[in-house]
Amino acid sequence: MRIAKTSSVLALALTCACSASSSSSSGTSDSDAGGGDGGHPQVTCNQLKAADVQGLMTAMVTGVDVTAVGTDSDGQQCVFHDAQSEQAVDIIVIPASDPIIGYAIAKMSATNPVAVSGVGDQAFRDTGDFGPTAEHGGVMCTVSTASAVQIPGVDALVQNGMVDLTEAQNGILAAALGTVCNRIFGSGNTTPMLGSL
Repeated sequence: MRIAKTSSVLALALTCACSASSSSSSGTSDSDAGGGDGGHPQVTCNQLKAADVQGLMTAMVTGVDVTAVGTDSDGQQCVFHDAQSEQAVDIIVIPASDPIIGYAIAKMSATNPVAVSGVGDQAFRDTGDFGPTAEHGGVMCTVSTASAVQIPGVDALVQNGMVDLTEAQNGILAAALGTVCNRIFGSGNTTPMLGSL
């Protein structure tokens, strides 16, 4: 299995970003960083703090970059990273009904979607992958990482420079990453449980 995590939903969201502008690493978005009402994204992730994602990185979170994404720039991408930008937790939130990268479209583009329980109203990951895509109350959330080995406990699974995660381990990681979505949704478990890796 590849160590680097790249989500097809994430790639689509970046491709479809409209009039996106980055914020400073302070975690607040620029006044022109999105669509929606009043020039601001309708769905946001910049309410998250470093502590909310720190449990998914072995390095210290030192900054966050916020960008408007979505068909009408009505969502946000928040990338929390370390000082060397070697580790990152990448969160995208958009309306679940987005016609290009919404929840139904994302699930249809998955090769073999597997349900992820305990995240939002519904969530899935692709077989062989651990990045969850979740929906709750009309909001879609995806979470991915720069690499699997940045997640505490996964580094111990490296053998000969590779990580070969089982589907059970992928499920554990998906649920752990899904806790970030639950923070955005305001419901469900918000504490990553990685002890059973």
